[in-house]
Amino acid sequence: MNKVKIFYVFLLAASVIFLASCSSELSIHGLWQDTNAAGTIEFKTNGEVIIIDNMSATVTGTFEINKNDSITFELTATDIMSDSIQPTEKRTVTAKIVEFNDNKLQLNFNGEKIEHYKRLR
Repeated sequence: MNKVKIFYVFLLAASVIFLASCSSELSIHGLWQDTNAAGTIEFKTNGEVIIIDNMSATVTGTFEINKNDSITFELTATDIMSDSIQPTEKRTVTAKIVEFNDNKLQLNFNGEKIEHYKRLR
């Protein structure tokens, strides 16, 4: 009888470890829409980011999530008013992650107002 109990305890422990390793980790990757405007931020799995503002101007670059619950963006703006679209400026921006879950993202850029985003995909 003891061998059967030990077997079931082992089976239960193995099941718990297996299920814990299969749990999905929360991911920022995907497309997020600003809830106060028409702009979007797309976080790609390769570390690239695409930001489109409410006037359809696009900023591209990379992002890195820091250990202190912030995101550092390395961005390149383009001059869409010139005859040819040229990269005009590289800029580093850090945003504090205020709230983050499956469908909601709140970022505080440079201590300014908090930007609210909802996940589109």
